[in-house]
Amino acid sequence: MRYRRWLQPLAFDHPAHQIALRGVALISAVTFMAEIADVRRFETLAELMAYLGLVPS
Repeated sequence: MRYRRWLQPLAFDHPAHQIALRGVALISAVTFMAEIADVRRFETLAELMAYLGLVPS
């Protein structure tokens, strides 16, 4: 929650940066979105993280 409070007021000069994943480098964000395609296919964040190999499944 504290991270979200810190993140919310951040603003970027370029509009494309505003809609990208905040706190993630542009190339990482684009790679993530290309790999995932539609994040709605994951019911929980844990499923998404397991798919990405960031947590044990």
